[in-house]
Amino acid sequence: MSQMLALARLWSYLQAMPGGFRFERDVMIGAVRVALCCRQTRVVIDVADVGTDGIDRLLARQGYRVMRFSRCAIMGSMADVCAEIVRVCRQRRPRPFAGIRRMAELK
Repeated sequence: MSQMLALARLWSYLQAMPGGFRFERDVMIGAVRVALCCRQTRVVIDVADVGTDGIDRLLARQGYRVMRFSRCAIMGSMADVCAEIVRVCRQRRPRPFAGIRRMAELK
């Protein structure tokens, strides 16, 4: 299976906005182009069998979490891959400022 086929399969799932998270394809973050990204939660998805530590560190300095999945994982267990992506996005979802919540309660 090719990397492009695995990426296309994953993208077809993520377009449905699982968990309410919006993903974009071919996103530029600084000087780095990433395959898939959820800007709301600052999660980057990469389809590769090995990582690139330099790029991972660069993205981490900008607040992004890189999740990397192999072609075999995507083609063999798409449900598990997608469940893990949604789980991480939920953990990284921005929380509303507490003061705004309190102000709404006072109204």
